[in-house]
Amino acid sequence: MKKIAGFARAWYNEQSRLGHMNTEQAERRANDLANASSGGDLIEMSSNPMMLTSIAIIHQKDIGLPRERVRLYQLIVDVLISRWQKHKTGEESFAPSQALTAFLKDDNRLRAALEILAYEAHRANYTAGNTNGDADLSRGHALTLLESSDYLGSAELASEFLDYVDQRSGLLVGKGGELEKPTSYSFPHRTIQEYLAGCYLVGKRNRGREFFKHAAEGDFWSLPALMGAEELFYNHKSTRDTLLDLTYHLCPETQPQTEQAERALLWSGQFACLFGNEGIESDTDNPSGGKEFLKRLIPRTVNLLENFHLTPRERAEAGNTLAKLGDPRVGIALSIVEGQPDGLNLLLCEIPAGKFLMGSKEKEEGAYEDEYPQFEYNIPNNYFMSRYPITNAQFDLFVKDPQGYVNDAWWTKTGLEWRGDRKEHARYSGAFALLNHPVVGVTWYEAAAFCKWATDQMRKSDGGMQIYDSSTHSIREAKSLKSEIQNLKSKIRLPTEAEWERAARRKRSALSVG
Repeated sequence: MKKIAGFARAWYNEQSRLGHMNTEQAERRANDLANASSGGDLIEMSSNPMMLTSIAIIHQKDIGLPRERVRLYQLIVDVLISRWQKHKTGEESFAPSQALTAFLKDDNRLRAALEILAYEAHRANYTAGNTNGDADLSRGHALTLLESSDYLGSAELASEFLDYVDQRSGLLVGKGGELEKPTSYSFPHRTIQEYLAGCYLVGKRNRGREFFKHAAEGDFWSLPALMGAEELFYNHKSTRDTLLDLTYHLCPETQPQTEQAERALLWSGQFACLFGNEGIESDTDNPSGGKEFLKRLIPRTVNLLENFHLTPRERAEAGNTLAKLGDPRVGIALSIVEGQPDGLNLLLCEIPAGKFLMGSKEKEEGAYEDEYPQFEYNIPNNYFMSRYPITNAQFDLFVKDPQGYVNDAWWTKTGLEWRGDRKEHARYSGAFALLNHPVVGVTWYEAAAFCKWATDQMRKSDGGMQIYDSSTHSIREAKSLKSEIQNLKSKIRLPTEAEWERAARRKRSALSVG
């Protein structure tokens, strides 16, 4: 982070010295570049000096960076292939031949060559079992690919092209052998390789079969697949119908029965998020598309969360998809009956009364000193806990209710002093802000006030309560419990430490907090 900020200051200080902007502008632009390069997908890429310099060139030229990553990656490739050489010395020694010059001016042929190299390099990663690092593409393999009539058409021109992009553009990094004739190549950053590989995938005529084939290879192709879809959506808007057809293809009318089919379904949902509900629903030409597609996609995506075929990260991504397209799960959705107004709906699990071992044994792995010693504790009555953490959508009901967050009645005296003139809780961006994700940044005072407000919602019949039976995986109405709340015999509150630990342990001796 400090190195990135230092680079940004040095870059724009030099622009100020050269008279391209005044000191105040340079400072403002340096801060913007540092902030943009230190977040999201760019922080790792910015650790590479070549990539950071390319990002700075784009930032200076375009007065900022594009929000969509594929637009930025496209610009980075353009910088590396067509502008990087302007910042090098010894330009005459690397002057391309007339044939290569003509090839380099043909944007379509040039991109096609880069994309096939990236795809084959990425495939080499998978074949070598090197899923986290970089696998090199041998010069021989690269020459065989490029000398095809589909690309450069001759071994001589292919060899010159490899030397050019290695020695002048920096888009391929030569390794091994002599300086001017490396034995292998890799891309300067894995993300650029994945971006170009994804572009190759979506450019194929049989893209549907190719995507499904790679879905069988674990999550290794997930990022290229998604960036390929983003490439069609953001950089080639005229081909959005092509992307929509691919989205439908990966979620056919038949139920997914394999991990491969489930991963293809996951990708389909991620692609659908680019269009959004309105974009999908506006497609009325395809009988199995549009609304019919969403009717099968969303419940199947819920199943991805509850099955264990995909990786934990992929299942989390399925949750992100539901956040954008609509999460219908009871206890998360605000309305459990379509067409009804939004309201607080809780899905509860019944925790039986009884004795259990509380605390941890001495020297138990992962335990803290204040958990010693372990002892037997008795909870005298059954109680209920929400199956899911309170979500952003649910807490927002409390915040947006005129009789919610700002109503003094729900706050303790100390809580009121803490709240002061606040109108809402602290908010975070990114995944932390997704509607079906657990609310974060909430203090104990705010959580306690929410519980009092939620109790009032149930007493006024403005909220819904249901009970989940883990033994049968069934859901039933919590009529008697809601009646107790309405008759002031029960209330919603935060759990005690013992109640939380009892629920977290279930019948286990060790805590389960995942």
